[in-house]
Amino acid sequence: MPAVSTQDIAVVTVGVVLAAAYLFRDQIFRSSSPKAVAPAPSKLANGHGNPRNFISKMKDGKKRIVIFYGSQTGTAEEYAIRLAKEAKTKFGLTSLVCDPEEYDFENLDQVPDDCCVFFVMATYGEGEPTDNAVQLMQNLEDESFEFSSGSHRLDGLKYVVFALGNKTYEHYNAIGRKVDSLLTDMGATRIGERGEGDDDKSMEEDYLEWKDGMWKAFSEIMGVEEGQGGDTADFAVTELDSHPFEKVYLGELSARALTRTKGIYDGKNPYPSAVKHSRELFQVGAERNCVHAELDIEGSGITYQHGDHVGIWPSNPDVEVDRMLCVLGLHGKKDAVINIDSLDPALAKVPFPVPTTYATVLRHYIDICAVAGRQMLGVLSKYAPHPEAEAFLKSLNTDKEEY
Repeated sequence: MPAVSTQDIAVVTVGVVLAAAYLFRDQIFRSSSPKAVAPAPSKLANGHGNPRNFISKMKDGKKRIVIFYGSQTGTAEEYAIRLAKEAKTKFGLTSLVCDPEEYDFENLDQVPDDCCVFFVMATYGEGEPTDNAVQLMQNLEDESFEFSSGSHRLDGLKYVVFALGNKTYEHYNAIGRKVDSLLTDMGATRIGERGEGDDDKSMEEDYLEWKDGMWKAFSEIMGVEEGQGGDTADFAVTELDSHPFEKVYLGELSARALTRTKGIYDGKNPYPSAVKHSRELFQVGAERNCVHAELDIEGSGITYQHGDHVGIWPSNPDVEVDRMLCVLGLHGKKDAVINIDSLDPALAKVPFPVPTTYATVLRHYIDICAVAGRQMLGVLSKYAPHPEAEAFLKSLNTDKEEY
């Protein structure tokens, strides 16, 4: 092996020094460089612009109510929206209606003193939270979970609970009750009684019996007076003079069904199966009836598995549709093509596909044959033709037995 000369060592040494100087140049020459100015805190750092920060959304929208719903089939979400609408109509207060899966809860203790949190919680399975409320429940139950204050406390938080369940199940309204208990243990204050809806009997009646007392307590604790809101339309209907008729919905539930695009059949794209055979299983004159029906699914690609559900895709009879069109003064333009826009998408989503026609809406998309509910009669009372009719409708609205 050849000997290493002094000149070689010098060259290597210079190379190492130059490499080190390059690698550590920031530290070596820091004193001679101007000091960098620290960037101003971004809005995102303060929570603003963070889509998972419900507190900033409340403040930006000047909303005094936030409503979280734990919903598996959509019922709890419907009641959450109803509560938001009533708060707006009664007190002129706007609400932020939230899917808890889309938000973080570290700042739940930052809800302002003049605001309130509603929890509309369904119970699923064996006393479990709905899929979208799993993280919320974990945060509330885990005592090691710290809110922004550094503790697992919610002192001063004002809240309302409406629970949804079914008494035929063992764990009736377990999640709503658990939320109420956990919040109380953490120092929060409940407004009014806890509401409990039983889907086995009448969720609607349970809700109606609960809400009036809750709103009275809400008014007192929140320092608001009823009558501050007003009647405002949820939707705007526009008649379209020219629109390709092949793009008009005439009872279909999705764009895929409208265009007859091949795909998996589901709730939005049902397979219209013919009834091959049906017969009554109970005796004539019996108190109950039960029908055995055989459905033709040949050529659909659908296979039946144990536990599958069959949906009924109803339509209203022509005579009732024509009667309603006449009542509304629309019979002469029943086939006019219309578009419908929500005036407040947060509280009122267009419940069926558009554009469509007046006749289609009344035949396929809304239930015009159901018994009018008590709450609906209260709404209609404002349009009664004379004081006696208004008083009668209001009495049905408020008196369960008379209704």
